[in-house]
Amino acid sequence: MSSTNTLLPRTDATYKPGYERDWKKYENFPQPKVIAVDANINIYPERRSFDGTGHFVLQNKASQPIRQIHITNQFQSVSNVQFSRPFNVESSSPRNLYTIYELATKLAPGDKLDFNFNVGYTSRGFKDGNDRPELAYSGTFFDSNYFPTIGYDNSIELDDPRRRREEHLPDQEFLPHRGDPVGTVTNLFTPNSDWITYRTTVSTSDSDSEGQSQIAISPGYLTREWHENGRHCFSYDMGDVKTLDIYAFISARYDVKREIYQGAANPIAIEVCHIPAHTYDADDMIAASKAGLACYEINFSPFQFRQYRVLEFPRYRTFAQSFPNTIPFSEGIGFIVRLEKPTDIDFTYFCHSARARPPVLCPPTHRRTCRRLKHALRNPRGVLRADGDEAKIR
Repeated sequence: MSSTNTLLPRTDATYKPGYERDWKKYENFPQPKVIAVDANINIYPERRSFDGTGHFVLQNKASQPIRQIHITNQFQSVSNVQFSRPFNVESSSPRNLYTIYELATKLAPGDKLDFNFNVGYTSRGFKDGNDRPELAYSGTFFDSNYFPTIGYDNSIELDDPRRRREEHLPDQEFLPHRGDPVGTVTNLFTPNSDWITYRTTVSTSDSDSEGQSQIAISPGYLTREWHENGRHCFSYDMGDVKTLDIYAFISARYDVKREIYQGAANPIAIEVCHIPAHTYDADDMIAASKAGLACYEINFSPFQFRQYRVLEFPRYRTFAQSFPNTIPFSEGIGFIVRLEKPTDIDFTYFCHSARARPPVLCPPTHRRTCRRLKHALRNPRGVLRADGDEAKIR
């Protein structure tokens, strides 16, 4: 007689209410800010897993010394936490979801602290639902949510009002009141940091489950590419450009279509990374990117990056997300579009025109379509067209 060990998945209902009840009291507890990120990540697409190490530089930007550092580990992906001064674990919740570390000596205002850790996730067996779509045999795409969050993370809270009432939780407050002393010095999108420097080395398999080599990508400019011990390795660096504290790691069997666009400040390398079979919309994406850049550089500001890169990921998820100079885009909303009639709205062209605008104007995690684009719907293609050196809305 055989038996199967069953591990019930950890759902929102099982941990989010407890997280809020136990730890929200620390939401405005003074914490250091992340000012630099350096990561070494190894992706194993044939195993739908990854591992690596991370290094944060933390700085106390508060007006008082900081004794405790609070870490949220939402996906149980962080281990071997180390700081550059003596510390001990003050308390930790089950599965290390929330851990409080106490420093032997306080971090004075303005002081910096190195924070090192291991990060990773290993897929084991198979699940009855709730599998992780971000880890795929080709098209792995996971982001900084797998990395530690400094302090309480209100994005983990239940956001369904009905579920909140069932759990006897109060209504959520999405924005601080005007003049709030904490809110006025807190980044809305990345509360645990302001602007960061970013660099990473990411490797993937030279021979995946189908015996093919993959390309690994992260935000930043490629500074080195090499092969070593069956791994295809890439180093990326944002250089002196500081960005929001959001980043991602992608690996897939890509073909890459490239063109150079002469931007207002410098040439911009446009790249569309797609699986070999999905060539339908690559030209459209490049044309749309050029049109968007032409329009927004004239009407807003020069594009602050030297690169504009669009990456395909599997339609297990259907969204797009803008990181600095790197935009993962679901195959289900842009890479497999077929226009059958001249009057069909070219959704691919429309979306990529919108995403080519300078991201400094619209934070990457909350992109909304530029007001000017609504006029483009009057055009049968629903697009912005670039005519010579000027972009016009027809």
